[in-house]
Amino acid sequence: MSTAKEMDTSPKAVKQQLEDIWKNRENEILRKRIFRNLASCLAGLLNINPEGNNLICILGNGQEYSNLEALTNWVEPNYLHSLPWESKSNDDIEDLKIKLEEHLCQYRGY
Repeated sequence: MSTAKEMDTSPKAVKQQLEDIWKNRENEILRKRIFRNLASCLAGLLNINPEGNNLICILGNGQEYSNLEALTNWVEPNYLHSLPWESKSNDDIEDLKIKLEEHLCQYRGY
């Protein structure tokens, strides 16, 4: 008696699996683009040089190459909506801006 689950290898099942993989890949690309765009917006609002590297240790994990990458990595866990493809409102960006300002103030000694 085999305990391993047998995989459906019919052409229809394989096609469905490939479509699911592609859909997940498209959602991942869209999610990353949304977080990068939000980070870019925040950088502009707070006059952060996106090409600089002075905020990598504060906002990122230390492996990013630029402030924009670090800010993008900060935005993702701090963004409150569970569905990344929802339309964004100015309130969402303002909330993130306030949260980022508070985070940065911790390192300025204010």
